[in-house]
Amino acid sequence: MAAYLAKHFGPNTPPLDWSKIKAVPYNPDARVIFTQFSIPALAGRETHPHDPIVDSQGNVWHTGSYDDTIGKLDPRTATFTRYPVPTADSVPHGITVDRQDNIWFTLEIKDKIAKLDPKTGMITEYTMPTPEARSHTLIFDAKGILWITMMGKVVRFDTKTEKFVEYTVPWSPSRPYGLVFDSKGMVWFTDFHTSDTIGRLDPQTGKFTRYDPPTQQGGRRRIAIDSKDNIWFTQYYAHKIGRIDAKTFAITEYDTPSPASTPYAITVDKSDIVWFTEHGSNRLAKFDPQTERFTEMLMPSPRALVRKVAWDPQGRLWLAESEIDKITRVEEY
Repeated sequence: MAAYLAKHFGPNTPPLDWSKIKAVPYNPDARVIFTQFSIPALAGRETHPHDPIVDSQGNVWHTGSYDDTIGKLDPRTATFTRYPVPTADSVPHGITVDRQDNIWFTLEIKDKIAKLDPKTGMITEYTMPTPEARSHTLIFDAKGILWITMMGKVVRFDTKTEKFVEYTVPWSPSRPYGLVFDSKGMVWFTDFHTSDTIGRLDPQTGKFTRYDPPTQQGGRRRIAIDSKDNIWFTQYYAHKIGRIDAKTFAITEYDTPSPASTPYAITVDKSDIVWFTEHGSNRLAKFDPQTERFTEMLMPSPRALVRKVAWDPQGRLWLAESEIDKITRVEEY
């Protein structure tokens, strides 16, 4: 064994050509391949990647909630670059990218959001107008305006004028969490832990509308939208996913096959297939709304704890495996 390792992986062997490495199919029934990239520790600290996002060049960025960094993975070379956040102990959380490939993220416990310029590595921080904001998720709308969820409010931020506008949720207590937009520009969000509902904000009028799923205290975490404007959401405590019909606003719930699955992240692909992660069963799952058929895939490593997912330009899914410090690519074949 020592002779084999020395020959193929010793100090005199050339570096691996990652373009020639072929991934091994995993979960063959589901026809997907998982490829894991291990995040190197910075100064001996675990990073615990929370949310991922993919820029227009295919680089995968993530927030490091334990070591106060923003990480970039270049999948072509399997190399990571780390950017320390100026404010210590800030818990970087949500992350998104603008049209210029600037990276925006929330500093959850420091009442801030921030922008990273990949060209210079410079990070600029912006303080939220309300203390104890607990800024969570942030995404851009079709007009390039940034929206953020925080305690009791949904917030609009114009990156050009650097002005915040806060919209206070009329029901209390409230904890806006996941966030998406429909084709009409309406803001949809999950209200996790507190009122535990689904909310909609009309930015033109400031009016909020509330939609209560049949299952009480289901734990509505992340939210997604399909091509028909149907809203999809996970119910962490109830082990279900749910849908709000775009035309009737009727709510339908679906039990996941695995008991105690605790679904967390959710997204929809170009074919309107719903993908979501399961903390309790350590699985990635997909759901076909036409056939109402679930397919579950065991994650390659135990205790993955995937909290957010993102698509790349090639239609591949990227996961941040929070508990084990890995960024993982999922490809169908």
